[in-house]
Amino acid sequence: MTPGQWSAIPPKCEAIQCERPEQPENGTMKCFSDEKMLPFNSTCQFTCDEGFTIVGSYSTQCLTTGQWIESPPKCKATLCRRPEIPLNGAVSCTHSGETLPEKSTCNFMCAEGYKLIGPSSVACAGADQWTGGIPICEYMQCDSLTAPVNGLIRCKNGFSYNSTCEFSCVEGYEMIGSSELQCLSSRQWTSSVPFCKAIQCPYMPSLKNGRMVCQDGTKYESQCSFSCLKGFRLNGSPVLTCQSSGAWTSSVPTCEALQCPSLTAPEDGYMVCQNATKYKSQCSFTCLKGFKLIGSPTLSCQSSGEWTSSVPTCEAVQCNVIVAPSMGKMNCSRLDFGYGTVCKFTCEYDLSLNGTDTLECYSDGSWNTETPTCDTMKTPYDAATYLTVGITSGASVLSTASLILWLIKRMRKTAKKFTPTNSYQDLEAPGIYQNTENVDDV
Repeated sequence: MTPGQWSAIPPKCEAIQCERPEQPENGTMKCFSDEKMLPFNSTCQFTCDEGFTIVGSYSTQCLTTGQWIESPPKCKATLCRRPEIPLNGAVSCTHSGETLPEKSTCNFMCAEGYKLIGPSSVACAGADQWTGGIPICEYMQCDSLTAPVNGLIRCKNGFSYNSTCEFSCVEGYEMIGSSELQCLSSRQWTSSVPFCKAIQCPYMPSLKNGRMVCQDGTKYESQCSFSCLKGFRLNGSPVLTCQSSGAWTSSVPTCEALQCPSLTAPEDGYMVCQNATKYKSQCSFTCLKGFKLIGSPTLSCQSSGEWTSSVPTCEAVQCNVIVAPSMGKMNCSRLDFGYGTVCKFTCEYDLSLNGTDTLECYSDGSWNTETPTCDTMKTPYDAATYLTVGITSGASVLSTASLILWLIKRMRKTAKKFTPTNSYQDLEAPGIYQNTENVDDV
C-alpha cells in the first residue's frame, strides 16, 4: 500500500427498489408510480373486473430486501351453478350451461295444482349465491276441515287440490248441510262444513239441600252443574252431560252433611274441640309450659270440608345466647339455653361482679335479668397491710415492687381451666364456656 493512500474506494448508498409486479389478468393494479422499479415502502393495490373475484391479497408493499411482501393476486371468474329444477316445476335461465356468469337470471314456474313458494325469479350474485334463494312447488291445499260436533269426517288425499271430504253423524244426530265437499283450484271448498243436530235428554228433578244449573236445557251436549248448601257435601258427579243416546252421563247426585277430617293434639300440647268435626266446629290448641305454639291457635271446619289450616306444633322455648363477661367465667346447666337453663357467673383476678351471679331462662324465652359484668378489682387488704407495716418513708420503692409481685402471683393462682362448648371453639375467642367443675360448686 502506497503511503498516504486509502485502502479502498469509499462506499456508496443505493436506494432499495422492488421490480414492478405484474397486473392480474381480468384485473387492474395501482402503484405508487408508473416506473418499472419502485422505491422501498411503495405499495400497489389490486382490483378485479366485474364478474371476477380476487384470489389473494388486495395490496402488497416493497420491503428492505427488495422483495414484495405479498405476491400479486389472481382474478377468478364469478360463476353460479345452474339451480335445480323444483319438484313439480320448471326453470328457465338467460344463459345455457351448468355454470352461469354473474347477473344471470332464472325464472321458475309450477305445474297445475301446485303453488310456487319463494321468489319466481333469482339472479346470480356471484360464487354460487342466488338472490332470494331457490323456490319450491307446493301442492295446493284448501283450509283444514274438522269433523262437526258429534260427527265424523273422511277425506281422500287430505285437503289438497281436487280432494274430497265426506261427512256423517253419529247415532242420534241428523246431517244439516252437504255431506261431501271438494277442494277447488281457487283453494276453496264447494260449500261450508255441515253440522249434526242432536236429540234431547229427559228433564231432571231438583236437588235437595243443593242447587242445579243447566245450560241449553236438555239438548244434546247440554250440561247441568250441581252444588250443595254450606254444611253439605256433594255425593256424585258435579256435572252431567246429555249424550247422543238421549241419556245423561250419570244419575243425579245427592247432598250429604259435611264432616272435616279428625284432628290429633300436637306433641307436648293440648287440643279442645267444640262440635267434633262438623261444619263450623272449632278446635283450640295450647302447649305445655316451656313450649311455644307454632301455627294457628284455633282451627275451624270450613264449608269445603277442610280445616282453616294444618294442626300447629309445639316447639321447645329457647332463650337468647349469652356469653361470659370479659375477665369472667360462666357455667350453664344446659348448652342449648332452653327453658329452665341456669347460668352462674364469677370474675377472675379478684374483680368484682356487677349484677346477679345467676341467670335463669324463663318459659317465655327471656332471661330473668341482664348478664353481669366484671368491674373494679377487689382491694387485697391483708397483703397491703402486711407489706406496709413497719416500712419507713425511705423504703416506699421496695413496698411498691413487693405489692406488684404479690398481685402477679395472686392472678396466676386464681386462673382456672375452662373447656369450650365444642371441640372447634378457640379459648381466645368470645363465646360460651363451661367450667369443668359442677354448676352447683361455683
